[in-house]
Amino acid sequence: MKPEKVFVRLRKYYLKNLEDHKIQSTKSFRDPPWQNLRAFEVSARLLSFTKAAIELNLTPAAISHQIRSLESRLGVPLFERDNNKLSLTAKGEAYVRTVRDALDMISVATDFLRGLKDDERLRISVLPIFATRWLIPRLPIFKSIHPEISVHVSTAYRLVDFLHEDIDAGVRYGSGDWPGLKSWYLFGEEVVPVCSRRLWDKMGRITTPSGLDRITLVHSANTTEYWRLWLTAVGADGVESSGGITYDNCLLALEAARAGLGMAMVNRTYLADEIDRGDMIAPFEVTLPRGLGCYFVCAEQRAEAPGITAFRNWLIATCAADGSPLNEAARRQQLNVQTAQRAQAS
Repeated sequence: MKPEKVFVRLRKYYLKNLEDHKIQSTKSFRDPPWQNLRAFEVSARLLSFTKAAIELNLTPAAISHQIRSLESRLGVPLFERDNNKLSLTAKGEAYVRTVRDALDMISVATDFLRGLKDDERLRISVLPIFATRWLIPRLPIFKSIHPEISVHVSTAYRLVDFLHEDIDAGVRYGSGDWPGLKSWYLFGEEVVPVCSRRLWDKMGRITTPSGLDRITLVHSANTTEYWRLWLTAVGADGVESSGGITYDNCLLALEAARAGLGMAMVNRTYLADEIDRGDMIAPFEVTLPRGLGCYFVCAEQRAEAPGITAFRNWLIATCAADGSPLNEAARRQQLNVQTAQRAQAS
């Protein structure tokens, strides 16, 4: 359906209800809250309060409370609960179809309005380490190429809901497979042990993995297995992988290594300039193969929005120019970007 037709349908729907049901000024107090309807639609689709809670970043108890609140407002049960098995009642089946259509229409209408008035504003959600160590230093270049686009950057570890939150696109770490999203590979992981030159000199310039028993190992709470896997891969059985200090996230672990507090397992991409200058030392060639990477992501229906397309093409081209590790899919993407840019120039 074309976005502009959504407004016509919404208006007809409202006027029909106004005529058929004599909507009064008190109607807004009887209508279920948005969050109740959203919880209902997701729970009905997944037939699980637990899975709905994960998708909506809530607790199962919160989802259950919202469903009970909705059923109380409507005066009818929407779900049958039998031995931890969830199913829709007949009235629930009928209601969810209308609710789903309404939510979809509102979503499309919202995207249409954003396209009309916010073409020059792009809201991006990225990982904190990507924002600090890669994106922010390079944003002035994008601004010089696209002065008409204002980029608003927010950071989060969770995958935001691009359809229902005020975010247009993002950069996330993983396999590139997220339901309802389209993804483009940016760069992979070259996870290597890294420390400051000052610490490396102080510890006698360690050149063999077995020598790491003389240095403090820095861990990130969300990648605690990295040291164990790497030490096993290089055969350094005598080094205790669980020792050292642990920080809450990989950005803090990286900063600890930069400050000379120890050696951390870090994606080489985030320290490439400092390693090239010799300020940071990556003394070992062996990397930790993870098969994962950083991806640019957005909702499938917004993949061709002008601002999103411009930012995506710039990211892909910049990653290639930086020499970030690319896979075959990324090389094809870069070729497509270059082809499109030549076509626009001709």
